[in-house]
Amino acid sequence: MNLSDGLVFLVDVVFSLYIYVIILRVLLEFMRADYYNPLCQLVLKLTDRPVLFLQKLLPRLSVIDLPALILLIIVELIKLALLCLITAQVFPVFTFLKVIIADLVGQLIMLYCFMIILFAILSWVQNPRTAAMIFVLSTLINPVLKPIRRIIPLISGVDLSPLIALIILYFIYIVLVAPTMARALI
Repeated sequence: MNLSDGLVFLVDVVFSLYIYVIILRVLLEFMRADYYNPLCQLVLKLTDRPVLFLQKLLPRLSVIDLPALILLIIVELIKLALLCLITAQVFPVFTFLKVIIADLVGQLIMLYCFMIILFAILSWVQNPRTAAMIFVLSTLINPVLKPIRRIIPLISGVDLSPLIALIILYFIYIVLVAPTMARALI
């Protein structure tokens, strides 16, 4: 392991964490989540400054937070540019755009996987401190779990929809995202 590997790790982790927060902001606005919820407040505080700056330049669409989406793309672009700079890789523009889209889709899938796992764990150990987080997580993941719950009912009181959703999401990741990222790195 050398210095460039450590830098790649740090850049990837720091930027990916912030990208997850921006994706959460877009999802929370799209799902019309309760903004008085502590998790929503945290997401807003972490993303407000750059989004408010972009709101001065860009119009806001009815359901989609366009400034937050543009911020998402800008942060992803900076992340990939830094990674290319550290590893001394050069991509054609079209490949670079494909990598940006694939990485964002992959991060959206992984975020949903994290949220589903966190929701399942928190639902087992419910207490007053986690109730607010469970409410927001259920708002975000119900559109994914609801169609599965219609097909697969409870089995002896156990909801298997989170497990099925994780399998489906990971399958989509393997089929759509992983090949695009692998081809770009060859």
